[in-house]
Amino acid sequence: MQYSIIGMDGRQYGPVDVNELYQWALEGRILPHTNIIDHTTNTTFLASNMPELSAVFFTSNQHTYQPPPPPPGGPQYYPPQYPNIPKPYPYGNVQYRQDGKPYKNKYIAGLLGIFLGAFGIHRFYLGYNSIGLIMLFVTLILGYFGGALIMAIWGIIDGLMCLTGSMRDADGYPLIG
Repeated sequence: MQYSIIGMDGRQYGPVDVNELYQWALEGRILPHTNIIDHTTNTTFLASNMPELSAVFFTSNQHTYQPPPPPPGGPQYYPPQYPNIPKPYPYGNVQYRQDGKPYKNKYIAGLLGIFLGAFGIHRFYLGYNSIGLIMLFVTLILGYFGGALIMAIWGIIDGLMCLTGSMRDADGYPLIG
């Protein structure tokens, strides 16, 4: 009889005979939850349900999973991991750009521009650090001479531009919202 397994990477490995499956189970390449395909009957089942492999996974006096002993010389094969799984983000649905960074939100940028625009906070949020520093210094240093008023008006205009979607972040990506 010939069998194949479905690996952790979703690929099919085989066909091999029962002896090879047993060896793979001893090496740790097959776990109790691994799917096995029987090519004679064209059925799929778990490795723990195959009598020839159950001795590897379960002891005779206990019905609990026992990991197989490591092969001599260390493990020979590790199934490939899943490198492209996006990182979990704890605060709702976040869309990621091609470079892996999250898109900037136009509502956050707009509200920062309207309420804290004189300090350039919205520019820091969008990645325009040099413009944000200029706005901050003009507000703090020339604030008494009308600089704060000019920067506040500039911030409100930038905030409205962010809310309408006509401004992009420092990397050139559009704001989402």
